[in-house]
Amino acid sequence: MQANQAFDALQKQIQQLLLHYKQLQQKHEKLQTQYQKSVEQTTSLQEKINALEQKLAAKTVNVQNWDSEEKKELQKKINTYLKDIDTCLQMLNK
Repeated sequence: MQANQAFDALQKQIQQLLLHYKQLQQKHEKLQTQYQKSVEQTTSLQEKINALEQKLAAKTVNVQNWDSEEKKELQKKINTYLKDIDTCLQMLNK
């Protein structure tokens, strides 16, 4: 009789472990999907940053001929863009 009880207890533990394993697999798949989305968003943001840096470099050449008021206005825009980029990167790191 004890052998049957031990066998039943062992079988119950195995079933519980299998259920836990299945739950972990599902969680793993969900995390992989979230990770992939984060990677895609990071790549997209990096491409936008690169494009903005290229635009900035092109405009910097022309900035040398601007007066100080135009330069200040451009600096404000750049700072706004950088803050937006930092915000996006912080959101991705969460």
